[in-house]
Amino acid sequence: MITNGEPQGLALDYIAFVLSDEGQMIVEEEGFVPLTAGNMTADSGMAEKNPMAAA
Repeated sequence: MITNGEPQGLALDYIAFVLSDEGQMIVEEEGFVPLTAGNMTADSGMAEKNPMAAA
C-alpha cells in the first residue's frame, strides 16, 4: 500500500489488520500469498509499526 507519508489513523489500522494473523488468513483464503513477520524487511517500515508482526 502506498500512502502520502507515514500511514496514520484508519490507514494505519487497515494496514495493521491486513498484516495481522486474521488478515493474512483472509489473504491466503482469497488465493494470495500471505506475508509473515520473517519476510517483512526493516526498510518496509511496517515491521516496527505493526504490533501483530512481533507475535
